[in-house]
Amino acid sequence: MPATAVQNPAETIERRTHVRRGEWTDVAREAAPLLGASVAVVTGYCVLDLLVPEVRFVGVVGPLIVDVASDWAGKWIGWSVALAVLLAFRRGGMATLRNEYATCRALVSALLHISLFLVVVSFFIAWKAAFPAILPFAFDLRLMELDRALHFGEHPWRLLHPFLASPIRTVLLDWLYFLWYPVLAAVLIWLSWTRDRVLRLQFFLALLFAFVIYGSGIAPLLSSAGPAFFGRVVPTGIIDPYAPLIVHLQTVNDTYPVLSLRLQDRLWARYTGGSGWMEGIAAMPSMHVAFAVLWALAAWRVHRGLGMAFWVFVLIIQAGSIYTGFHYAVDGYLMIALVPPVWWAMGRFSRFWLRPAAEDFSRDPGTRGKENAHVVTGSNCDPAAVH
Repeated sequence: MPATAVQNPAETIERRTHVRRGEWTDVAREAAPLLGASVAVVTGYCVLDLLVPEVRFVGVVGPLIVDVASDWAGKWIGWSVALAVLLAFRRGGMATLRNEYATCRALVSALLHISLFLVVVSFFIAWKAAFPAILPFAFDLRLMELDRALHFGEHPWRLLHPFLASPIRTVLLDWLYFLWYPVLAAVLIWLSWTRDRVLRLQFFLALLFAFVIYGSGIAPLLSSAGPAFFGRVVPTGIIDPYAPLIVHLQTVNDTYPVLSLRLQDRLWARYTGGSGWMEGIAAMPSMHVAFAVLWALAAWRVHRGLGMAFWVFVLIIQAGSIYTGFHYAVDGYLMIALVPPVWWAMGRFSRFWLRPAAEDFSRDPGTRGKENAHVVTGSNCDPAAVH
């Protein structure tokens, strides 16, 4: 019989310490670009607040972060539990859940990514509500004319109307459009927990840059309210081509609840002096479409079928944004064109930054990580788990 190797206790403790240090070094390395970019973005918002006295908004960010965090805490816990239950029912799922997800490293990394997102989105929300004071909805007429020119002299909502005029279809599209919010929570939480560290870093960096470049940069430069508010923001005497659309939505609302009308009323009340932290009007660009495109690109990386489903969702969000009166068609077209380059650039950077992890994750699943199996099994909170 072969002799059983006797492990030196001192060597075992030293190896455990080395493994745990390596794991936390990996977490810090992955988080460094996102943390640095988030700090730079927040600093930029603060400088903007100082340079543009007309839009003092940083003062409301503290309460905003508290509100946003309290709103997302339940979503994060709920969706995380749901994902854990789904994983547990897969073959070998309990072992995977215990060794790769129910660990200090995974928990800290997931919470860090979600927390940075919530901080940045809080600054973005405050800025979105404030920037119309700089250039109050000056581009609605131009965007309407561009929409009509791109669609052969017709308004995009009229092209959709023959297919969506039925009250049932109208309200179904309206509800599908608002499905964007729970999908946002599900995708963010899924990608905060994913084992593909390159995908996670790529997604959250792309999300951050979409907020900064498009949501915070393009939106003030092309300040617009959207078709639902067209008649209220364009000069007097210009015919509102979206008035029949709003009348149609109001007629449907008499029978079925149209969620878009309720939100639009709240948005306008906030803009004209009401209260509510999450209300801000900005049509161009469509961040709903921008996010949906990011989800589709991330899902395509994971599974082609899932990616196709999310691209269909992109089309639904684009159509819904037009037919509910929130956006001009060009608001979404611009994001469909501009988000993929950001995704590609962040992917190149993420693979470079995490290239050892990328190489390991790209191996065949049957051999992935065998050279460092002690790292996987030792990544939970208990040092004794490292054998």
